[in-house]
Order: sequence, then structure tokens, then C-alpha cells
Amino acid sequence: MTASAIPPSPAADGDQLARLDAEIAATRKRLTRLRHEAAAAHERSRRLAEAHAEAAAEHRATPDGLSSSLRALELALLRRRPAAEVRHLQRLHVQAELDAAMEYRARTAKWGHRPGDGPLQACPIGTGEGFISWTLHLAITGTYRHSVDHSTETLSVRLARPSDTGRRLRTNVNIPTSLITREGLALSTVLPAAITKPVEDAKLRRWLGRHYGAIVDSLTTGHR
Repeated sequence: MTASAIPPSPAADGDQLARLDAEIAATRKRLTRLRHEAAAAHERSRRLAEAHAEAAAEHRATPDGLSSSLRALELALLRRRPAAEVRHLQRLHVQAELDAAMEYRARTAKWGHRPGDGPLQACPIGTGEGFISWTLHLAITGTYRHSVDHSTETLSVRLARPSDTGRRLRTNVNIPTSLITREGLALSTVLPAAITKPVEDAKLRRWLGRHYGAIVDSLTTGHR
């Protein structure tokens, strides 16, 4: 019998099987580790997505977030954007209003209602061609809080606009709550009401600066 025809010894077979078993065990260990790493990565992604969604909801419920969603919708309507785009922006703004209402409910459930508080609402631009043009040009927005269950005679409207340097300029004016209509509280209603009151008018003069005269003219003539 030649050397090549000598059958493997049982010890050699055992060594080969042991090596195969070790390789299989190592492969299973690597697969288990990879599954654990994939599960951990998935959990991190889920938590990041939840944190992002929570942060987005919190921003939508802020004065800047809510007024921005309404202004985007108003611009789409004024520019006669496609219906699908308008519907998308409508859904976004409705979600922002729901987030604002949830923020108010959660806060009052914990701390109770405070005078002048309520769900945050955004002011639409309103009417008047000249006033609309100036409002868009100056990027004026407004928000207010009002609760039908805790109504007061007056409410505070938070007005905001960017300055020439990009810094946000804000002021608050107090106006009668009775000016709220079914459509809300429009800026074309807020500013004229504030101008008739010396204290509120002074706030508007400081806030609008050199644009005060143009805004007043646009409210009275509608052509500036």
C-alpha cells in the first residue's frame, strides 16, 4: 500500500472536526454580535427619530413655528400655487395648530390656567392690497393666546419681523378680545386697533421704525 493510499487516522479526523466546530462557533458568535449591533443601531435611530419628531412638534407650537406655517400657506394661496402644494401646506399648518393646542393642554394640566393664557394662534394677514404688500415686504407676523373658556376683555398680540440686519424684532400690543372673528384675529385688524391707543401706538412706532408711516398709510388708503 502506498503512502497516498493510507486512510486518515481517527485522530486527524477528530482534529478537523474540532477545527470546523471552532469555526462554526466563531461564526455564530460573530453573527450574534452583528445582530446585537444592528439592534442597537436600530434603537439609536428610533430614539433619534422620536427626538427629532418631538423637537419638530415643539417648534411648530412656538410663535415663530406657528406663524411660519400660516404664512407659507398664505403665500401659496396668493401665488396660486398648485392645489396639491396648498393641501400639503394646509395639513402642515393644521398639525402646527394641533401641536399648539396639545402644548397648552399639557401645560395647564400641570400648572393650571393663567390669566391671558390659551392655545397659541397665528394671525392671518387680513385684507387690503396695500397692507398685504407691506406686511409681506416686512415679513410681519403675529400670534396670540386665547381661551374661549377663560376669555378676558383684552388680549396680547405678539408681533414679530426681521430687522434690516436679520435680527428678530418683537413687540406686544394689547387689543380688545371682541375683535376676534370666526376667521381669527387678522393683522389688518390688530394694527389699526393698536394705533388708536396711545400706549400701543407708541410700541408700534418703536417697533416699525421708519416703516411706521408706510404701514399707517397702507391701512388708510390701501394703495401704498
